[in-house]
Amino acid sequence: AAGSMKPERLVALCVFGLFVCVHADAGNHQSSHHHSEQDDSDDIYGASDSNPRADASLEDEEFIGFADEPPTEKKQRVTAKPRPKPTGFRLRAQKHYYYEIGALFFLALFVINFFVGKNKNQRLADAWMIVYWKLLQEQFSLPSPTDESVWEKERQNEFTLYSTGRAHCTSMTTTLQLRKRHDLFSLLYELIAPAKDTLTFDVAMNDDDMESFVFAACNKRFEKHLKKQRNDLGLYAVAATCAVSDAPPNLSVLSEFPELADEVLSAEVVRTLAKKMHHFKYMHISDQDGAQLPPAEGSTAPVPSTPAPVKRVLRLQLFVPKAEHIGEIKDLVRLLFFLIDHLPNIRLSQPAKAKAEKARQLAQETYMKALHRERQEAAQRRKADKKRQEVELEESQVANLSREEKLKREAKAAKAEIKKRQPRVKLQRMG
Repeated sequence: AAGSMKPERLVALCVFGLFVCVHADAGNHQSSHHHSEQDDSDDIYGASDSNPRADASLEDEEFIGFADEPPTEKKQRVTAKPRPKPTGFRLRAQKHYYYEIGALFFLALFVINFFVGKNKNQRLADAWMIVYWKLLQEQFSLPSPTDESVWEKERQNEFTLYSTGRAHCTSMTTTLQLRKRHDLFSLLYELIAPAKDTLTFDVAMNDDDMESFVFAACNKRFEKHLKKQRNDLGLYAVAATCAVSDAPPNLSVLSEFPELADEVLSAEVVRTLAKKMHHFKYMHISDQDGAQLPPAEGSTAPVPSTPAPVKRVLRLQLFVPKAEHIGEIKDLVRLLFFLIDHLPNIRLSQPAKAKAEKARQLAQETYMKALHRERQEAAQRRKADKKRQEVELEESQVANLSREEKLKREAKAAKAEIKKRQPRVKLQRMG
């Protein structure tokens, strides 16, 4: 039963169990408080209610000779002695273990959810591999390092596959990033911020088979996030329009050159995206992947001192459907291989090539200036810290000197200052 239970139901069951435990503890606390008050009232007034016959005899005796003898003393109210506090043993006996039971209940749910979520992610990864393994064998001579349909499991929710042996590219890394179904706390957080399963293809293109440009097409909802994630888009690319009339309205295009939109987004590509737009997140083509870009204005982040290798990449990220509908994204996967073969046919004009080269040189110069400025600031900080340490050391040494030594030190410093102010005389030899 635990294997077939969904993680969402486990979360709901966990919340319900904690609510029941807290509610039961609160009700028990109120009832115990009510009983304690009733017991205290019985101790105070119980002497007159416990024996009604004694009360009747007292009343008869109380009125004998009432007319002849006046009362000599005022009747005093009988008060009971305060009840002693319960001992440690009684306190331990009265304790209820609702919180402990709730903690054990939550721990059991956490363990059950771990295995249920782990198995569900594994089934989804296996379902994808069953459907797409034959397609990978058709496209790559070595679709995996072991030549078997086996994922490399990086984490409980992350699977990778490295493929090589294809024209126009050196390699392709497939990353299946699933929800953290095995983590109960992540499922609770997803009630506030929902997450989706994603599939990312990173294709390393050959340098000779791709021109120098930056291009991206994405769902409009993720345009701002994509610009933050890929800083080359914010530096080189601008908003562009797609000339194809069937382009979906929620498709956003970012391109370094306006003519690239028509070259990359052909009618066939746009038609495929329009059919599967609910599974499409973004497509990113760049020759500056991993390049050291200049920091933004006002940024306080340190500038990396070691340059990273620059790659030409084609990146495609999709939303993964459920295991029973995993074949719905096959058209988008085929679109990736179509773009790998289509990119070598895209050629920039000579003015566009000159503009792209100039933009990259300017970015490199700006980066080097920022790096030089940061190194100068670091050197000045080190110099100031060294001088401050020397002054502190000198002050500590002076504080330990005697009065005579301090006077000698001051006289020596004054003589050095007078000598420093005297003009220097340059002697010339008369020949």
